[in-house]
Amino acid sequence: MKVNLLTEINHQSLVRFLGFIDEGNECIRITEYVPNGTLRQHLHDQHKRILDFNQRIVIALDVAIALTYLHLSCGQAVICYNLKTSNILLTESYRAKVCCSILSESGYVMPASGAVGYSDPEYLRTFELTAKSDVYSFGIILLEILSSHGPQDWNVLMNHQNSSSWTMERVVQWALEKFYDDLMNEVLDYRMEDRVAGEVLRDWLSLALSCVAPRGNDRPSIEVVGERLWKIWKDHRRNIGETHEYQGSWEEFVEQEGILRHQKSAPKRIWGPSAAEEEWSGYIKQIELVQQGYSRSASFDDMTVSPR
Repeated sequence: MKVNLLTEINHQSLVRFLGFIDEGNECIRITEYVPNGTLRQHLHDQHKRILDFNQRIVIALDVAIALTYLHLSCGQAVICYNLKTSNILLTESYRAKVCCSILSESGYVMPASGAVGYSDPEYLRTFELTAKSDVYSFGIILLEILSSHGPQDWNVLMNHQNSSSWTMERVVQWALEKFYDDLMNEVLDYRMEDRVAGEVLRDWLSLALSCVAPRGNDRPSIEVVGERLWKIWKDHRRNIGETHEYQGSWEEFVEQEGILRHQKSAPKRIWGPSAAEEEWSGYIKQIELVQQGYSRSASFDDMTVSPR
């Protein structure tokens, strides 16, 4: 990605690129300082404070907003195809900033190293990078935010040493099992003391599973994902008896966050109460597509996720 584009990208949910130092055989990037470590560190016992559920929703929203900005605000979708929790930094107020170490436009791009477990399997097969590749990575991140178990954990937890793509599919299969067996509370990070309503967990998990559909065309756009997360946040705040921080609509929130929509922006879906049954039916269909896309031959008897 050209340096001038990196300098033009400027949003509060993205780590700002300030410049670089060219040392001939080495190029050093200079970015803004974000003081509170990475999301991965906070999820995996490297900080004393355990993120509560409201903080996790807001962090997920910040990442969705950053991706929405990249996908919709530059005339042509800019893709952050090295998206993972170690590239999501937290401020002192626990707001997320995405560090886009690698950016690309859509097209045929060689896979980036270091994103094992987060990379879109369709992209890994075809080398064709699209905005839906970011949506897949974000779906894996949603599962990690909810459970505090990331792709790096699964081989150890399941006592397997197989390829990253196989492990990645097993992670999705495990989440599907919990969803269909109505054991969604077992996906939730046991260290959290929050009271989380069953319908909120169901909506979060169904959203994550729709994001990791094997085919990119079956995944929602990041704009729809962000809107759905917005509704989950509002539902959670209402369930715990607290006022939602923003009283306006998702569209007003996105406008407030400084995201400009270009002409190619996808048509908006309405998530009002009248659309609830159709909405849930649509997500079930997307989840069934995920289920059909992954092999069901593996046994789940050996998948014991131990607390850390």
